[in-house]
Amino acid sequence: MTRESFNGTVTFWESTTGAKFHLSERWAGDHTRGDKTRKRIEERWKSRPARYDLLTPEGKKAWKKDTAKRQGMNRHELLKSMTDLTSLPISPWKQLYDSESLVVVPYESIEIVFNGSQVWGNLGNHHPACIYYDMEDDSRSWLPLISGDGEKELQVGKAVAIPVGPPMSKHTCQELEDSIEMEIEESVRMIRMRQGKDSSFTGNRKSADAGTMSEEADLLQDCLEKYVELLEAEMKLEADWCYDDGDRLRKPWGPTSPLNTQTYMQQCRVEWSKYWKKKDALKKARSYLPVKDNHVLSGIPFHISSTDLKVIRKDLMECRALQEYFSLDMEEAPFFTVVKVFPMPSSVLSVWIFFGAEVPMSKERVLELATAKVKKILDKDPDASSESEEDEKARRERKRKRKKGAWAKDEIKG
Repeated sequence: MTRESFNGTVTFWESTTGAKFHLSERWAGDHTRGDKTRKRIEERWKSRPARYDLLTPEGKKAWKKDTAKRQGMNRHELLKSMTDLTSLPISPWKQLYDSESLVVVPYESIEIVFNGSQVWGNLGNHHPACIYYDMEDDSRSWLPLISGDGEKELQVGKAVAIPVGPPMSKHTCQELEDSIEMEIEESVRMIRMRQGKDSSFTGNRKSADAGTMSEEADLLQDCLEKYVELLEAEMKLEADWCYDDGDRLRKPWGPTSPLNTQTYMQQCRVEWSKYWKKKDALKKARSYLPVKDNHVLSGIPFHISSTDLKVIRKDLMECRALQEYFSLDMEEAPFFTVVKVFPMPSSVLSVWIFFGAEVPMSKERVLELATAKVKKILDKDPDASSESEEDEKARRERKRKRKKGAWAKDEIKG
């Protein structure tokens, strides 16, 4: 979400849920797993220039022979035979890594996949975006690891219910939020101290003593927490039945979901409608954010898959997007950090971190915004330039007396 004005700018990075991707299907898409599915998989393999079949003794022998041969090649010979790598058993499927099919996924590799009755080992490429997922029917890509007596033992005790533990308490989550915020602030201070620069952080309700937090800081904290809560709610929505802000059903990224009852689809539609209303209300509330004159309030939200402080520090400090903030050429850069921990069943936690800073705009940008603002006022009211100084002072006084912080109560509900 973005707000631009002569008095300040707010820039937030949007999450990618619901983004428009053009992807090839990563599986056959037939829930019945009939002859049609198997035929489609066979046609897929016929078009693949694979040189070895590792499930046969001949294929394994040829694989070992060529591998030993490549180990004795020099650099020139390796570069000359580089095209042979596209026909290896572990090579990615060509149709899945072209420009129309690429997609960013938060995983680096997939070695095994399992369900309630079987475990499959990945025989092909390990990148999750470059493989197919027809485990039950594609024996050349996925090897079933349970057979014979193992399958019978797996069925023993199937009727026993597995209890799901309770979520963590709210107090524990708040303590974890405090620890993460302190860790981030100290890490940023150390990084900038090595560069010979100071750092300051906007106070928050967790670290500030009672009565010491400014009204502007409290307003900023409230806004960013609401935004993070919106991102968490977005993650819980059904992506297979996604409705846009115009109540139009978006095309699913892959095969149609098997959960396609009318009741379920309507429930997803209602939930997406509520989400877009909350998001629209939050966008309208941006005009109340306390931004310094001629500054940009810029922030980046992160969803962390760990609660370990060392892992969080490592991930954030190595993030390229944050390197720009750490190297801001300011004597005392005003940073802010907001951490929200959402408890889920079985003590699983969803950790969100919002980090950013108030950055001064360039003179050219300030002049551009000022010119645009004056033009907008003149287009709306040609006589606005003749406004008296008394009227201007009265208008500013009314604006100052406006209750700050009421936006969260009036604009954002639920």
